[in-house]
Amino acid sequence: MTTLTFTLVLDGIEEDTLVVREYQGHESLSDTLLQDGSPCYGFRYQLTLASRRSDLSADQIVDKHAELRIVRNGLLVQRVHGIVRHFEKGDTGHHHTYYALSLVPALERLALRHNSRIFQKKSAQEIIVQLLEEMGITDYLFTLQRPPQQREFCVQYRETDLHFLHRLASEEGWVYYFTNETMALSEEGTYLKGKHTLNVVDKSQSMSLHDRAIPYNVLSGGVDNSPYISTLTEHTQSFPSQSVLKDYSFKKPDYRFLHQQEGHDMDYQHQAYEYFDSPGRFKDDETGKAFARIRLEYLRRTAHTVVGKSNDAAIQAGARITVTDHIDDKMNQVWVPVQVTHQGNQPQALEEEGHTGATTYHNTFTLIPTATNWQATPQPKPNVDGPMMATVVGPQDEEIYCDDHGRVKIHFPWDRYSAANDQSSCWIRVSQGWAGNQHGMMAIPRIGSEVIVSFLNGDPDQPIVTGRTYHAKNTPPYVLPEHKTKTVWRSDTHQGKGFNEISFEDQVDHEKVYLHAQKDQQEDILNDQLTQIGHDQHVNIGNDRFTEIKKDSHLTIEGECRLNVVKDKTDIIDGNLQQKVGSKAILDAAQEIHLKSGSKAVLEAASEMTIKVGGSFIKIDAAGVHIVGLAINLNTGGSAGSGSGFSGTLPALPLGAESPEYDADLEAIEGNDAPDSPLAGMAASAVPITVLDKKSDEAEATEETTTTVSDPTLQSSVLKASTALEQLAKNSGPSYQKGSTEAEDVKRIQQALLKMDFNLGPAKDDGDFGSKTETAVKLFQENYQATNNTHAAYSLDNQNGVIDQYTLLGLDEALMEGWKYVDDEMDEKWLTVPKGSLTFDSEGDDDEGGNYFSRIAHIPNRNGEVIGNSGITIGRGLDIGSRTASEVASIFDSAAQYARPISDALLTWLKEGAGKKKQAAYEHWKTLNAQVPADDQTITRKMQHFLFLEIYGFYVKEAKRLTIKDDVRTAYLGGAVLDWGALPQNVIDVLTDLTYRGDYTGSNDARGNTRKLIVPAVYKDLSEGIFGKTSNLYKVMFRQIEWREIYGVDANRFKRRYEEIK
Repeated sequence: MTTLTFTLVLDGIEEDTLVVREYQGHESLSDTLLQDGSPCYGFRYQLTLASRRSDLSADQIVDKHAELRIVRNGLLVQRVHGIVRHFEKGDTGHHHTYYALSLVPALERLALRHNSRIFQKKSAQEIIVQLLEEMGITDYLFTLQRPPQQREFCVQYRETDLHFLHRLASEEGWVYYFTNETMALSEEGTYLKGKHTLNVVDKSQSMSLHDRAIPYNVLSGGVDNSPYISTLTEHTQSFPSQSVLKDYSFKKPDYRFLHQQEGHDMDYQHQAYEYFDSPGRFKDDETGKAFARIRLEYLRRTAHTVVGKSNDAAIQAGARITVTDHIDDKMNQVWVPVQVTHQGNQPQALEEEGHTGATTYHNTFTLIPTATNWQATPQPKPNVDGPMMATVVGPQDEEIYCDDHGRVKIHFPWDRYSAANDQSSCWIRVSQGWAGNQHGMMAIPRIGSEVIVSFLNGDPDQPIVTGRTYHAKNTPPYVLPEHKTKTVWRSDTHQGKGFNEISFEDQVDHEKVYLHAQKDQQEDILNDQLTQIGHDQHVNIGNDRFTEIKKDSHLTIEGECRLNVVKDKTDIIDGNLQQKVGSKAILDAAQEIHLKSGSKAVLEAASEMTIKVGGSFIKIDAAGVHIVGLAINLNTGGSAGSGSGFSGTLPALPLGAESPEYDADLEAIEGNDAPDSPLAGMAASAVPITVLDKKSDEAEATEETTTTVSDPTLQSSVLKASTALEQLAKNSGPSYQKGSTEAEDVKRIQQALLKMDFNLGPAKDDGDFGSKTETAVKLFQENYQATNNTHAAYSLDNQNGVIDQYTLLGLDEALMEGWKYVDDEMDEKWLTVPKGSLTFDSEGDDDEGGNYFSRIAHIPNRNGEVIGNSGITIGRGLDIGSRTASEVASIFDSAAQYARPISDALLTWLKEGAGKKKQAAYEHWKTLNAQVPADDQTITRKMQHFLFLEIYGFYVKEAKRLTIKDDVRTAYLGGAVLDWGALPQNVIDVLTDLTYRGDYTGSNDARGNTRKLIVPAVYKDLSEGIFGKTSNLYKVMFRQIEWREIYGVDANRFKRRYEEIK
């Protein structure tokens, strides 16, 4: 006869003090709501107790560890360890006082902590571990197939630690359950103390497996004393058949960020039930695919369930069980209990006060197939109701701190954990008044500024600065309300004192536009400027003024014109000087007037002309010529007097202008030809520009040197040495493009590109403007942003690979700044792939010039004899012999959305080789050098990466089709369904690699039928939860003779396959 005993052990209380009258326990995978509305976080047991002691109090029991033990026939069959959350003390009878308590996991303590805080650069697992350990919970175990990704910014916002934990776990597709263990034994072998461990998994197959099968015995009628299942009822429901999630990232605004997951085993329902949601809460493809799968698994988690009853107390949520002896053989498999309700009654506990009857136990449970992943109910993310205030923060001693997207760091007033510095938050985007491609407004919030922060879709993980405000310390630039009529835009000098300002005064009769520049003001007007002034204009220049007019200057003054020059005035006119005065013209020189004509001088007066010196004069009028003097000398000797001669200097030109050529025929007037004449220094009189900024090797070459504005336009040592390039910089020389034959000039352009780390191939600076040089120029035009620090008023608008004036100026400026090109197309990160690394790494290497270099078209052959049935292959596994021309074009077009497109010549050649295999492919391959320039034959690492993702997805689908199609299920699995979605990624990778190479063969293959061995092995591993070196698939893949000798698999690939499984 079966004997059952229920006992309760409490910390600090003798073991027999409390007896268990009855109990009801609820267990679930992760959290659920019970029928009475109370939560169950893994398990919740309600125990009714009695004790001969009436003095037990809550402070002895609440929040203490306790353990319920179920003993069957003298053996401990189940223990439930936890903490007491709730305690009741009831009435006292003749001999007993009645008590009750709730036994829950220690995890429930996290429900008593409510917080708001920010986690940065932590994965969900790291955050959950921190939450657990803060509450002293150290008994936990994570078993994850998909490693969690680091989260840039994750906010716990006005929620309990437990709600936050549940939210993160459900997002990642994790569920938890508890296992109870013995921590110590007494000398007599009795159990003294236990513990409960939190197990977190993302696959049903990772859950523990009960060590014995449980028989189904519907006819036992209570006679069978062994544990058994008495009832099993199967339920099937229709649910959404596919999930579609969409999101957005400002870093990839044109990318769709849409992922879809289709369900399986849905023959009983329509296939068009689509569940769409946005935002999907992902920013990359890998996470998006996982989240779409997780969402669909949640939506369909109860599509196929089994509800049952049993008397086996060992059935627990999360511990997989094996059902046997059912009349329907499909029920005899491994199942996952997702919910279990335990009921135990022990009337003898009250001894003489007890009721008659035996101790009884039974449970009810809900099961899902082990190939199905149970997903917890997604927890709602806290919604931020409205905008918040925050302060911009950054490193000490910085005033402005931002990244290349103009994002800033902020600190929220509610954040108790950060130090209000550059580690307080992630980079936060800043809304601007206007934003477009290379146009709009830009004002970076300064450190210390108070900003208004909104949240995209109310998501606390997606803050964005949408406004700025003043407060008691950061006050407006003008005192209010005295200046309430002003509209102001004032900046603050960085690393100094001062400001720039544009302000508008709108008070009637005092309207004014005010402009203040703390240092310089620069205007660039590419066409006309029109200024109309209704009254006066006052200009006060504290130093010099420089003006250059390329063509004409027109000035009309309707009133007076007054000019006061304190020192000298020089007018140099290369053409004619004509002056017309309506009344009098008076020239008054305090010392000398000197007029000189190179040819003739004519003085003409209508009525009178007089030359007067002292008392002597010559007067010419209508009456004749009158000569009056103390003496009149004709041809009596002597010499002519001489004037001072011209000694004026050319005007200095504005910054950025060129000094005009000066007339070399200008010479000293008689008597003024000394070597130190002011005329001798005239050509060097331009304003000097001193270069002191130390930015690059090119800039160092000119550091602290003085050049005049008449120096060459080009500044870098590489380019300025060429006269032809200098002419192009002045827009007076020809451009350079593919095919240009000016070898020396092209060589200098190539040297400039090489200095900026562009890849010109093995030829480098050979002076030949070929495809590599053209591509490098295009990349420069695409990637360099003109700063106008070396050359003003130019921009790089063309991306045509031509060296025109502006591109040359850009090259020169980039050299002076030490700018370097970072070629993302050739980054080594593209030599790894998120999935399918087994195939990717087996399909060649990146050793350029080696036998297995994959980024150039190749075909496996031995002395011209093609090996196998291959066509021309490029990249890691794109065999164009298996594709049509349109398919080849489509694949490359799709990959070109993310990587640099291949040349038209290479694409045309590849399309011509589409569909050709064996010798036909080999003959076409031999035409590569004749039809495609050498510079165009190699694809980039990034292009290879995305080509592989395109083709790998195709082969995954093909491997899935070959594995689960109806005739395979019928022939090898007796019609059973293999859950492809439950397979570990490494198993999928091996099956896909087998498919790619043609080794996943059926009965029609002359070499043999490998699917006959592989599919049953995979199915058995999935059903039993066995993976790795002990799996059946590993044993099949380790058959070296068959794979090496029969199927011709090379040693490297053979080893990679079984290592991938192990």
